[in-house]
Amino acid sequence: MLHTSNTFVSYNHALSEADVVFLGIPFSSSFGAGRFGPIIIRESLDKVTGIEFGEKTKEGIVDVFSRLKVCDIGNVEIVPASYELTSKRIIDTINEIKKQNERAFILTIGGDHIISLSLAEALKPKTIIHLDAHSDSLSEIGGNMYSNQ
Repeated sequence: MLHTSNTFVSYNHALSEADVVFLGIPFSSSFGAGRFGPIIIRESLDKVTGIEFGEKTKEGIVDVFSRLKVCDIGNVEIVPASYELTSKRIIDTINEIKKQNERAFILTIGGDHIISLSLAEALKPKTIIHLDAHSDSLSEIGGNMYSNQ
C-alpha cells in the first residue's frame, strides 16, 4: 500500500513510467525543522522553473526534466511521535513503489535522520548517499535506542 499524500508538480509523470520517484518523508522525532524538509525542497524546485537546469552539451544546456521522467508521489503519511509505525509505512510505501516500477530510482527527502534505517531495510542498497546540513543524531527516541553514538 502507498502511504502517501498527493502533491502536484508540473513535470509529474505516472509512477509506472517514471525514471525517478521523489518521495517526501516529513517525520521528526521532535519539533525539529526536519519535518519541513520535503515542502521546502519542493518549493525550491518550483522556483527554478524557467531556469536552465541540466547537462552542458555542444548544443547548450539540456534540461534534465526533458530527459528524465520524474514522479513526485507525495509524502509518506507519517504517524507523529511513533517511529515504529512510521517505519512500517515507509517500508510498505517503498515496497509498493518497487512493485509498481522496479526500475525507478527512488529519491527520498526527510525528515529525521532515523528514516535512513527504514530506507536501508526496504531498499537494501549497496551504497547510501546521505546529505545533511549537520551531523547530529539522537541515539534514543521515545525511550528506544537506535544507535550507539
